[in-house]
Amino acid sequence: MTSFNSKNEKLKWFYVRHLAEVKGRKSQTTNAVEDSLLRFEEATGFGDFVAFDREQAQAYKETLRGRQNARTKQELCASSVVSELIRVRSFFQWLLSECPKDVKYRFSDTEYLNPSKAEVAKAQRSTGKKHIPSISQVRHVLRAMPAATPDAPVFPKSSTKSVPGTGFVNAGLSHGFYKSSTPLAASVSAGFENAGLPRSTCHRFRDMLIQMGKDERWPVELMVCLSAAVGHNDLSVTLSSYAHPTDEKLISVFKELREKK
Repeated sequence: MTSFNSKNEKLKWFYVRHLAEVKGRKSQTTNAVEDSLLRFEEATGFGDFVAFDREQAQAYKETLRGRQNARTKQELCASSVVSELIRVRSFFQWLLSECPKDVKYRFSDTEYLNPSKAEVAKAQRSTGKKHIPSISQVRHVLRAMPAATPDAPVFPKSSTKSVPGTGFVNAGLSHGFYKSSTPLAASVSAGFENAGLPRSTCHRFRDMLIQMGKDERWPVELMVCLSAAVGHNDLSVTLSSYAHPTDEKLISVFKELREKK
């Protein structure tokens, strides 16, 4: 069975280069794109990308919806399905714009990769269950942290030392910076808990900024810039997976609309 297509590999290389050098995407994002495109190829028999059609889109969606999460062994959550479909759709739309004379499909064919309204709604609900800190809460957490050393990192890494017969033990904090996000995420969570606020993570800061953009009704141009800043390939990912109105916000908007009549 075919498990490689040299023509596709070349196109993927150009697209990843485009994302990294033109769009400024990080390796984490480009790796996710490559993984998604590989899964698309596996679901469609490694056919040429330029020969993409709506039947392939349908086959891929069916395979994707039945796929299990490698860690939990459960079906993929709605937000994962939505993100995956948008990554693949963005690639084929880019390919259409870059090689219009070579591709055998139309823009309308790529729209068959759109997630369903039910999937988008479910993704929004699942995201909405997470605590999104406000700007004032983040300021409160930062003010509650030790500030005796202004030149040190906001989240300094811990220092360890070797004790004979005991092994490595905690030796306080150093002025060095973390090399990975894992201990930083733990520090942020602990900071929120120590400040008497609901547990939060670094990733929720993205939600905070996006929610703030919606609440303050930032112009589309600014929202597009924010979407790019948080590493999204498409503004629709930002709006469908992250920006979810609270009940209070819905009430406020409807009240405002009623008063304008």
